[in-house]
This record gives sequence, structure tokens and C-alpha cells, in this order.
Amino acid sequence: MEIKFNCSNPSCRQRIDVDSSYAGRSFQCPACNTTLRVPDLNQPSVANDSISSVEIVFKCSNPDCGQRIAVDGSRAGRWLKCPACDRALQVPGKAIESLIPQHSLFEPSKKTVLPTQPIILPPVIVTWQLRFWWLLKGWGVGVALLGVLIAGLHLRSAARLPPHLDAMLDEVYFHGEILSAPVENKAGTALVYVRTVETGVGVFLVDLTSLDRTQIALAKASDSERGGAVKLFGWSPDDRCLAFSTIQQGNQNRHVMICDGTTGKLINSFDAPDSIEMGKWQNANSLVLIDHSHLLSLFNLETDNRLGQFGNKGLVPLKQLEASGGWPVPDSDSSIAYVERGNLWSLNIPANQPVQLTTLTNGTPEWLDYDATGEKYLFDFRETGSTQAALYQYDTRAPKDTKLTRLTETNYAFKGQWIEGGTGIAYVGVGGNRHCLTVETKDHLLRTNLFTAPPIDEKNGGYAQRLFVEGRQVVRTYSVNPQRSKIYAVASVSYEPLAIWEYDVAKRVFRNVVPEKEALVFSQSIVPVQASITNPSGRRIDYYYLPPTRLDPDKKYPLVIDTFSDHGFQPNAQFLANAGIFYVTASPYGAGLPERPTDPEDTLAVYGEILKIPNVDPHRIYLFGESAGTWAVANVFDSHPDLWRGAIMLSAVAFPKNPNGKETFPNFFLSEGDEDLIERQANAERFTQLACSHLLRTQILYAHAGHIFFDVNELKKRYKAIVTFILTDY
Repeated sequence: MEIKFNCSNPSCRQRIDVDSSYAGRSFQCPACNTTLRVPDLNQPSVANDSISSVEIVFKCSNPDCGQRIAVDGSRAGRWLKCPACDRALQVPGKAIESLIPQHSLFEPSKKTVLPTQPIILPPVIVTWQLRFWWLLKGWGVGVALLGVLIAGLHLRSAARLPPHLDAMLDEVYFHGEILSAPVENKAGTALVYVRTVETGVGVFLVDLTSLDRTQIALAKASDSERGGAVKLFGWSPDDRCLAFSTIQQGNQNRHVMICDGTTGKLINSFDAPDSIEMGKWQNANSLVLIDHSHLLSLFNLETDNRLGQFGNKGLVPLKQLEASGGWPVPDSDSSIAYVERGNLWSLNIPANQPVQLTTLTNGTPEWLDYDATGEKYLFDFRETGSTQAALYQYDTRAPKDTKLTRLTETNYAFKGQWIEGGTGIAYVGVGGNRHCLTVETKDHLLRTNLFTAPPIDEKNGGYAQRLFVEGRQVVRTYSVNPQRSKIYAVASVSYEPLAIWEYDVAKRVFRNVVPEKEALVFSQSIVPVQASITNPSGRRIDYYYLPPTRLDPDKKYPLVIDTFSDHGFQPNAQFLANAGIFYVTASPYGAGLPERPTDPEDTLAVYGEILKIPNVDPHRIYLFGESAGTWAVANVFDSHPDLWRGAIMLSAVAFPKNPNGKETFPNFFLSEGDEDLIERQANAERFTQLACSHLLRTQILYAHAGHIFFDVNELKKRYKAIVTFILTDY
């Protein structure tokens, strides 16, 4: 029941509506703050004016009716008929005999005085001030509860992440990845190199005396080739200019930059018609370039009449080579050597006259170097049908029958370069089934092998044909300085990140000119644990894993099984392990990127073996795959869904079927580049929606990248999200 009455203040008379539970209690008028006493209808001592100002509101007792009725307070305790269903009802409250004579509705001989027709009221309307106040209080309590809930969840999630996660992320990825062979100037005072940085790919100058480094340019990272963001052309023969090409937009390396050879300050630039594949200084005034369409061009800083029709200032098309053509190398101030149709050629630029140097018929030359002192060419040669190469020289001064000579007896050699004034060679080769950087000099005492790698694994050798494999001591790529006296190798020593090492051939002295990393405070360099098992078919499986840092012997840790090994320095695997996640892959450490993902049979065999590690949590094991590796993830996940807590799928091209009817559903993390193919993005969206419809915990992360991530900043975002996804999975 509700009690309605008016404020007793004559200048106010605010209409007030309260519940009957307030009867007899003190109350302040919401309009004028006058202290009032709520009328108590059960007290006969209530004053007449109080009673007369009261309305009694109640409902019909007929359950089929429930009509809302309001009558004057003077009718308390009296009987009346419901205006809707005619049921006899007694008004709540105690009748006051001295004020209102009592009459029975069932005494027709007596005149019954009824009030005016009972009022059918709308829902109770409280004063707007009170309603607004109650609304504010309600929203305030709701917001406070929501804030407490969100804060609790955040604290709970944060408690599961390692402290200093962002600082750890910065340290692991700080050094970036050195992407191409460095180049020294002719004076031997400076070195230029390329590495990934937070916002793309940086070009750096190193003072070879102080070893101070200065970034002079920034390129957009490539999404198709690790070394595609920047192509180094090196210094002009007089060291006056330094040149390179970069990606500035899209994915084409078209922007050629010419800088001051001392300071690195930009002095000229232009955009080539197509993506640049290679560039060399033809002379102090001209660059020779070859682009993706195999077009040879010259860029002349100034007009050079010595080059005839090709001496105009600016970019001048020179010769369109066939699809097999490439590897341009100046062999004089006005001629260029190159490879085309399986042979070596030399083009006299002013005369526009190409001359065929070799008559090879059973293979294809690759890579080309030239020694001006001895007028000799050096190239890798791969016989038709062979997957391996050997080094050959073509000596223009030798008799016709001996011009072409095989220099290496090894069954695999590539990227040969002249050293020691053309009397020696350096190349990546094989010795005792182990890759190495071989140095062969005229002085036998100076011959050596540098950065000897683990034994060759034939199954995983495809990557090694393009980049030298990486293991405990390995070299990614290398260059020889203009004086042919020093070698600069991009190498990793004792599992550390790639660094640049200078090797003085005559002195046999190493020097680290670009350190592999800065001081680590919150993270550690983790040495991989290598092992092998035999799968059910009896075949040996090599695998390795990185255990979490600061491993607690009494704690269980989550684990990811990668379907491709993480090649290179492995910052991704290092970060996962530093964050408290086991990383394991069925591949020999140092084998580089395998030609295909891990066989499902091998993955399951490794899974059974790693369960023996006491610190692995068997209920938190995730499959991990990128690009083609997601085919293996989908295969293994669908055939054995109960083994996995979830799957991490990066740049996915295949997806598992969503398992149904499981008590514990798996979790899926997807990461896609917003510049990847539209159909791949659409497939990822469809899978995410399907997974969510099955109530599976699913997250998709987009990054500003293509199919493969080379941008350090985007890699950091991706792997931080992966770590957060795994460690907050509860």
C-alpha cells in the first residue's frame, strides 16, 4: 500500500508519495525541506487535516482483477466495491469513528455515503528530484561494480604475465635482423649495412675506427623477401657518393638514393620504373642497375660523352636481357659483364656491342665477380639436373683452351669472391659434410674455414641454397672489401644474434664491428636444447626446444609446438621462452627453414617425448604454425583434437575443423596482415565467426603487413599478443 499526502507548508503543498512502511516516520519535503511526519492511518490521534490530505492506494484482492484503486484517507477501514469487478473490498487502515461515521455496504436500509468514483491511477510517479537521485545512485553503483569487475579481471590477467614484459620485448627485438651483406668504402674508413628497426628497415653507417653507428635512411619492410627492402650498391670508386635503393611504398624496391659518401646526407634520388634487383657503380659518375624485368639501365649523375648515346644525364635504358639474364658487374669504366642464356657476356656501352665470353652448354652460371688486376671472372656453375654448384674462373689472358677452369672440387659452393688481389678466393662451401665460409689463398698458411656450421641435413637443405644455414657458429652472408684484403661476415656465434664480423685475411684477425646485442637486463639469451627420437616408422627425428628462463622446478609451463623452425637468431622463439613458454620444433637446430612443414607423424612423436619433461603442463600445449605451416596445424589438430589446448595460426592458409561435443573447447589465435590477399583475410574472418558460434575462445589480430612479417614493430605486437593469449588462458 502507498500513502499520498501534501506538504503541511502552506507555501509549498508538494504532493508526496511514499510506501506505507514509512507510516509514522519523519520525512523531509523534497521541495522545501520542511520536516514532516508521514501519516499513520492506524493511529486514531492523527489530525483531521492530515487525514484529509492522505490518499490510500491499494489493489483489488481478486487475483483475476488486480485493479489499482485510490481513495481518500478518510475511507480507511471502510468497505467499497471494486469499480472493475464489483468485489467487496475493505480499504486498508483503521476506521476513525469520531471523524467519519461507519456504514456497511450491506445495510441497504441505511444511506451509504461513498466517495466520488474511485480513481484508476497510472503507475506511481515519484517527484522528479527523487527519481533523478535514485537513478544517479543506481548508475553509480552499477558503474562501480563494473569497474571492480574489470579491475579484478585485469589484475588477474596481469598477474599471469611476467613482470617487465614490454622491456623484455624491446631487448629481444632491439638488435633487429641484419638483412644483407655489408659494404666497405674504398678508403676502409666506413661500412654500410642494413637491419630491421622498429618502424621498418634502417640503413646504417659505421665508423670503422670508433665503431659509432648512424642511421641515414629508413625503408618500408618487404613482405616477400628478407633482403628486399634495401639493395646496397656501395660507394663510388672515389668514395664521393654512397648509393642504395629502398621500398618507400607498396612492395617495390624502386626508390634509388644517392648520399654523401662521408656524412650519408641525401644529395639525389629518383624512382626507377620497376623494382631494382641489383646495382653497382660503373664508374665515379654512373650506376648500372638491373630491375625485376631484367632491364639493364645506367644512371648518370652528369652527362658523360664517353658513353656515347648512353651518356645522357639521368636514367638511361641500356639493354633488355632475357629472363635468365642477371648479375651485372662492371669490368671496365665503359663495359659491363653479365650472365645470359647460360653464358658470360660483356657489353661495350659506347659501341652498344655485346660479346659472348664463354660457350657453356650443360649448365647455368650464377653469381659473378670480376678481378680487374688479373682480368678474371669468377662464377658459380650448376650443371643441368644438379642441385649443387662449383666455382669456375674465366681468365681472359689465358690460352683459349685453358680460359675456363674449375677452382673447387667440393660438391657445393656458391657466392665466390676474389680476395688477395685475385690470387685467392672466398666462398661458401662444404667440408666434411659441414657448411663453412672457406678462405683459399695463395699462401697455404693463410687458408682457413670460418664459422663452421652443423652437419648438413639433406631433408632441410633448401633454405641453405639461398642463405647459409644458422646453428652454433654460422654465417648468413658476407662480402669482400674493395681492396680484397678483408671479409665482412654477417654471422652468429654461440647461438647469439647475428653480428657483423671483420676478418683481416693477411693478419688472420677477427673484429666484431657491429655487436650482436646490447646489454640484457630483463631477458636472457637461451641456448637451445637439442635432442632426437625415433618415430613409429623407425625414422630418426631431430628436434630442439627452448626452455623458459628462470625455470621454477615446481611449476608447470605452457608449450608451443612449431610446424616450421624459427630460422635466424630466432627472436620470436627467444621471446616466447623469456616470457615463460616452452618452444619446441621437430627440426635440427641450425637447419634453416625446412622445405616443408613437419610431418604429422613426427609432430605426434615429439609431442609424446616432450610430455616427459616434468615442467611441461600437458593441459596447455598449443600447435603453432605460420603460412604453409598451418596446413600441418590443421591436419594434426583435426586428427587428434583432444591433445591440444589450442592453436596459434599466423598468416594462415588452412584452418582446423571446429571440434564439437568437447567438454573443454580449444582456443584459437589468428594473426593476419592487412596487405595480404583479400581471400586469405576473408577465410580467417569466416573461421573466426564459425569458431565463435561454437563458443570457442578466439582472437584475430590484424597488422599493417603482407603475408610475411618483417617489420620489427609488427612482429613485437604479434608476439606480445600471442604471449598474452597463452598466459591468460584460464
